[in-house]
Amino acid sequence: MITAAEIRQRYCDFFIERGHKLVVSAPLVPPDDPSLLFTTAGMVQFKSYFTGTIDPPFRTAVSVQKCLRAGGKGSDLENVGRTLRHHTFFEMLGNFSFGGYFKQDAIVWAWEFCTGKDWLALPPERIWATVFGKRDESGEWTVDDEAERIWKQETGVVNPILRLDEEENFWGPAGGSGACGPCSEIKFFMGTDEQLERYRKMARSGGEDLDRVLRDNVEEGDLFLEIWNLVFPQYDQQPDGSRSPLKNRGIDTGAGLERITTACQMIASGGKVWSPYETDLLAPLVAAVAEIASLPYPRLRGGEEAETRLRKMGRDPEAVRLAVNACADHARALTFAMAEGVIPSNEGRGYVIRRILRRAARFGMKLGIGDPFLWKLVAPVVDLMGPHYPELTKHPKQIEEWMRQEEEQFSRTLRVGSDMLDRLLAGREKGGQLTGEEAFRLYDTYGFPLELTVEIAEEKGVAVDTEGFDRCLAEGKVRARASWKGGDDLNLTELVKDVSEKSGATEFLGYAATQARAEVIAIIRDGKRAAELRKDQSGIVVLDRTPFYAESGGQIGDQGELRGAKGDVGFSVRETRKSDDDIIFQLGEAREQIKVGDKIDAMVDRARRSATIKNHSATHLLQGALKRLIGGHVTQAGSYVGPDHLRFDFTHQGPLAESDLREIERVVAEQIQRNLAVETTVMDLEEARATGAIAPFGEKYGAVVRVVEMGDFSTEFCGGTHVAATGEI
Repeated sequence: MITAAEIRQRYCDFFIERGHKLVVSAPLVPPDDPSLLFTTAGMVQFKSYFTGTIDPPFRTAVSVQKCLRAGGKGSDLENVGRTLRHHTFFEMLGNFSFGGYFKQDAIVWAWEFCTGKDWLALPPERIWATVFGKRDESGEWTVDDEAERIWKQETGVVNPILRLDEEENFWGPAGGSGACGPCSEIKFFMGTDEQLERYRKMARSGGEDLDRVLRDNVEEGDLFLEIWNLVFPQYDQQPDGSRSPLKNRGIDTGAGLERITTACQMIASGGKVWSPYETDLLAPLVAAVAEIASLPYPRLRGGEEAETRLRKMGRDPEAVRLAVNACADHARALTFAMAEGVIPSNEGRGYVIRRILRRAARFGMKLGIGDPFLWKLVAPVVDLMGPHYPELTKHPKQIEEWMRQEEEQFSRTLRVGSDMLDRLLAGREKGGQLTGEEAFRLYDTYGFPLELTVEIAEEKGVAVDTEGFDRCLAEGKVRARASWKGGDDLNLTELVKDVSEKSGATEFLGYAATQARAEVIAIIRDGKRAAELRKDQSGIVVLDRTPFYAESGGQIGDQGELRGAKGDVGFSVRETRKSDDDIIFQLGEAREQIKVGDKIDAMVDRARRSATIKNHSATHLLQGALKRLIGGHVTQAGSYVGPDHLRFDFTHQGPLAESDLREIERVVAEQIQRNLAVETTVMDLEEARATGAIAPFGEKYGAVVRVVEMGDFSTEFCGGTHVAATGEI
């Protein structure tokens, strides 16, 4: 039986023989595309070639791209394990043309690869092709005639060509304008021979009934499994909706390896394989989950014995199949993501990974697995996928530890939250609703994720007022903003709106000074404006000018003191923040009475500031060393800069070797010894970009920016404070 590894190799060989450049998979974390959390398709690493911003070094390419998709409600994540189509991690086979060949070659080659005896040898009678087509109100068709003609005249397709509208068979543009074009999909019939003959008979007779039934099955069901999508970008859509011919037409295709393997192994096994989870891509992981759970796995077809055993055990076979499938899929996704250093957290990529892990952990509990178990699936994933993706083999023990710790933490959260949710649902009948307040209390008090509340409630036939949850979440944020300890900038901005309108942004003096004479122009206490703070009261002070640096760009805010006319400390600054319109807030406690209108001396804690700026400047040197020694793909993904330490998050495939760490340290130390001058220039944004300055991930910039240069070693956008020369570090 043909293996997934053989399919990968045959696909690459097929297109290499036809002049395509073999391009290795890009990382799951896009190294130069901050608009994406993960690589979601094979074309991601070629986006600049399609847009024309970079002249392609080759006109055609073939790749096997590792991808990860896990969006919100109704997306891939909620469907994983339920369907044959959805996976969090998957491999996308793709062939691409950047201004080279077009529909003729793309369609003919796709047919040849699918049906050729030396390639996949799929039976033609099970292949159904689709093209873009829609009817207007009068019944007239708008069709991709060129694609339809090629399918009919240039291939050996035996089934009718199906026409599907924009929702299914038209791609783009990515925004309101730009490249777009029709698609042509290849569907593989996954039903029985009897079902196939019924549909083929229906096709031969034609008629609206066939059109309706096939559309329903193609668009919604697993009966017609999409195994390959051929995208033909050929139009340039204008803002007014009009479409002119695209200057450089291209080809962007994607064939899911999991789906193609399912089709191939279903045929090769004589009907024993009916699901991606029964192929050699996922079956070893499914077996590992089932073994941990001490349960038989009910195959989609031919699993009657396992189903009988499960029913005798009081278990629902379909529920067991779903849970085992999801755990196997999610373990693979988690292992790949963590191999690139993405670990669970509360934001961005880390939150996506946390959601995947939590869903898998909950399914494990449904299977009766009491202890953390996902970490036990890392080794099977590495054994299975490591030969093709060697990055998995570099630190599997670390991945296991990350996974185990996260699952232990979630197990505690889930047990408490689930008990509370069960009590809430016990009083609801099917068709009832869980209020937004109840869902928010689960989230706010127990850390129970909304998506799990929705999923569990839906299983009991109960809806969740997610809009009410969103309102409660927003109100919770307002309450947090009202506390000086929270100090949320958006609410504070509203409280000092009159100050902002009158005097504009706070004048920041901290680049050149750590002490300055200033006036108190606003005070906030308990979420409200106040005229004064009395001794020992907590609050927020706004000055007309300040040397205090507000937390931004990874650098923490300054601490210090506000001293009165007699030199006594009127206010201890424990934290400094700012709003989007650059009003700076000093948060802390009054040591003596302090009033609006007071003239004070604002004094930054110099020792703390000095230690902080040394660490900040060191992050610039660190990024320079990483790019030189590890590769230009290294991109900053976050940082922390304080007086005691620095943390620098960056994108890379897996951990660095000990020798790499030592060499990075040596290079950074060398730049410190060189005592490079640190120079800051304020310039227009476009001028700054033209210098090649690095723009850290996630930062927002105005029309004018600060660029910090450290000799010939580092040039970055940066609004932070720095040493005058690297030798100070």
